[in-house]
Amino acid sequence: MTYFRRLLCFTIASIIITGCASYPSSDKPLADKNAARSRVFIKDIKTDLGNERKIVRIEASAPFKYITYMLENPRRLAVEISGAFSSLPASSIAVADKIIKHIGVLDFKEVKTVRVEIWLTRPMKRDLKRENSELEISFTPYKKKNDPAVLAARLLSAHKNVGRLEAEIENLKARHTRLRRRHGIDESRIADLTEQLNTLRSPSKAPGSSFGERDNDKDAMTMQKSQTAPSEKSGNDGAVEISGMIEQWRSAWQGRDYEAYARFYAGVFSQKDMGLEDWLAVKEKKFRKAKNISVEIANLNITIGGGQATAEFIQHYRSDLYNDTGVKTLTLVKTGEGWKIKSENWRP
Repeated sequence: MTYFRRLLCFTIASIIITGCASYPSSDKPLADKNAARSRVFIKDIKTDLGNERKIVRIEASAPFKYITYMLENPRRLAVEISGAFSSLPASSIAVADKIIKHIGVLDFKEVKTVRVEIWLTRPMKRDLKRENSELEISFTPYKKKNDPAVLAARLLSAHKNVGRLEAEIENLKARHTRLRRRHGIDESRIADLTEQLNTLRSPSKAPGSSFGERDNDKDAMTMQKSQTAPSEKSGNDGAVEISGMIEQWRSAWQGRDYEAYARFYAGVFSQKDMGLEDWLAVKEKKFRKAKNISVEIANLNITIGGGQATAEFIQHYRSDLYNDTGVKTLTLVKTGEGWKIKSENWRP
């Protein structure tokens, strides 16, 4: 009888220990199931294409977070939905409309992001409205230039700009006056020198001048002006030239025009341990891989000194493969063909 009691107690203890040891093993599948439930999936994309107003509705399984931005070449509105995946049967939706060409759905499963791209044939005014798990995007044409409401809005904007410029001019005048007082500049002396300069510039007012002397003076002044014009180019003109060059460089990059992009780099270019040839080879590979590139520049600051310059700005880069935002610094050198990029530096 004692033997059977011991056997019964041993069996009960084994069952209890086995149950306790196996219970925690169900936590991981349960967590995975909860994580799957927390993700949002795109159920449907519907369109309502009227004569003036075009509507695209994105329906999801739950409320979602999104950002929108425009892409060019070709023109399309991108709606990026984070923490989501697509349950649609196709990655492209054909649309028979003159404004909306078609709708593409890109499912980036690695980063749990879905991007809906609405391809447009021309610029359109857009309005977004979200209710619960549905996002409605409406497109309407911009108003015509001769619309009275548009003209009135432009006049109001111009009036505001004039007021702002007048305030800036007054601030500059006050600052100019303070600087003159601080450095002890004599206003009467400046007026005398200005009058003498105007007299010299006007041959008819110069004492003892004759017709032949006026012609000679005019020719001499013209020759002197033509000889000194290149050296009198101000820093502002150089900054404008560099700004235009950077815009052309950005446009070539965004348009994936490798030949035009490569022409903006100087032969002495170096980047870390790479020369110009190695650098352009790497860039050419990236141009071929990335299908959609968007490059935006903000807060451009240009410093010019001698034959070199530095341009620093915030760069927003987006493509179908990679996105980043950081501070880009270009070191530029003046060449016979204009300003060229000598080196690049990027930091987040």
